[in-house]
Amino acid sequence: MKKNLLVVLISLFCLLGFVSCGNKLPGPDEFGFYNDMDSAKAAAKKTGKNILLYITMGGFDDESEMFTTEVLHSDEYKTAFSEKYVSVHFDFGAEAYTKSEPSHFNTEEEKKAASEYNRQITKNISLARVLDLQYTPVVFLMNRDGYAFADEEYSEAFVSVETLSALISEYEADFDILQEMVDDTKKGTPSEKMEKINKIYQLVEDKYVPTYTSLFKSVVQIDKKNESGLTSYLYFVYVMEESKKYSMAGDYASAINVFREAAQGNVLEGEEKQQAFYMAGQMMIMAGSNDYAGVLNFFNAAIQAAPETELAETTRQVVTQITNLLSASEDK
Repeated sequence: MKKNLLVVLISLFCLLGFVSCGNKLPGPDEFGFYNDMDSAKAAAKKTGKNILLYITMGGFDDESEMFTTEVLHSDEYKTAFSEKYVSVHFDFGAEAYTKSEPSHFNTEEEKKAASEYNRQITKNISLARVLDLQYTPVVFLMNRDGYAFADEEYSEAFVSVETLSALISEYEADFDILQEMVDDTKKGTPSEKMEKINKIYQLVEDKYVPTYTSLFKSVVQIDKKNESGLTSYLYFVYVMEESKKYSMAGDYASAINVFREAAQGNVLEGEEKQQAFYMAGQMMIMAGSNDYAGVLNFFNAAIQAAPETELAETTRQVVTQITNLLSASEDK
C-alpha cells in the first residue's frame, strides 16, 4: 500500500482539464470493467445494479498488479460479480502513465488517442482526489447513482475472488438501505423530499459527501419555493463540494467563481450566502491575489448578508486588519 497517492498521480500525469473523452460515453473494457464513472452510472441505472469502484496503481505499490491480474481480470470475478454489480476500475499505474503521455508515441493518431486517454485519467483523478484517496488497492461501494457509503482498503480479503465476494456480501443490507433512502427522496411533498435528503446528508460520512453532489444540486428544482426552509442549507453543500473540486486541483479562479455565482444568485440566503461571499474572499487570499478591493468587496458583502452572526464579527476584524495593512503600505 502506498501513501500520498495524489501527489504521485499529479506529478505523473499531464492534467488537461475537467472534460470527458468525447460526447459518447465509453463502454466496458474486455474484462467488463468501466473506466468512466458516468458510463458506469448509466449502466447501473439501466440494469438496477450497484457499483463497485476499484482504484489501483499497478507498478507503484506492492499489491495492485497482482490484484488486478489474478482477481479482477479473472473469469471467476465476472461470474461472481456481474449479476449484481457494475464494476469500475481506475488504474493510475505505470501502464496508464505510458498510455496517457503523447510524447511516447509517433503518429498523430496515437498522440491524439493518448491525449484523450489523459483527459479520462484527469477526470478519474478528480474523483479520486475528492474521495481523499490514500491507499491502493481500494474498493468504494456505491449505489446505482454513484453515491458512496463505504470503502475497503487492501487486506487478505483481496487475495481471491471468493474472499472478496465474501467481503462485499457483508454490505448487501447497506446497499438496500441506501437505495431505499434515495428512492424515498422522490416521494411526497417538496418539504418531505427535502427532509429525506437532509437525513441522508446527516447520516453519510463526510468523505463520501462529494459523490452526492447531484442530489444536493437537485434541491433547487425539488423545493422551488423553499417550503422546507432547507433549500439554501442543502444547496450550499453542493456549492462547497463543487468549489472544492477545483481548489484541490489548484484552479482557484474556478473555485472562486463557483462561490461568487452562488452568493450573487437567488438560492442561497442568510448564513449560507454569507459563507459563500466569505469563502470567495478567502480563496482570493489563498490564491495570492493582489486585488485587495475585490477581497474587501466579498468580505463586506458577507457581513451584509447576515450582520449578526459570529462569522460577520470575525469578517469585520479581517476587514479592519486588511484596511490597516493597506493604509500602512500607502504611508510607506
